[in-house]
Amino acid sequence: MKYGVYALIWTPVFGEKPLDMFDKLKEMGFEGIEIPLGYPFLSSLPISGIKKKIEQTGLQCVCSTGLDEEHNIIQFPTRKRTEGNKILTRMCKNSN
Repeated sequence: MKYGVYALIWTPVFGEKPLDMFDKLKEMGFEGIEIPLGYPFLSSLPISGIKKKIEQTGLQCVCSTGLDEEHNIIQFPTRKRTEGNKILTRMCKNSN
């Protein structure tokens, strides 16, 4: 079993400044970090900085998100599922 931490416990907004927390989390013994990809975080995430810190610290990274009712991929009508899939696809592309 590995222990990680949810990034927004440490900072309300994830931009360049919170990248310093990767070193602190590693020193504290955490093995990973969970980063939210949902709105409004996706537009402000420093993806290249996150990748660099992951390489430097050896922390593992997982991403998470939630979808609102209008984008729920398990709901009918099909339009909602389609919109939800578009958002999830965009999040995956942007996080690579």
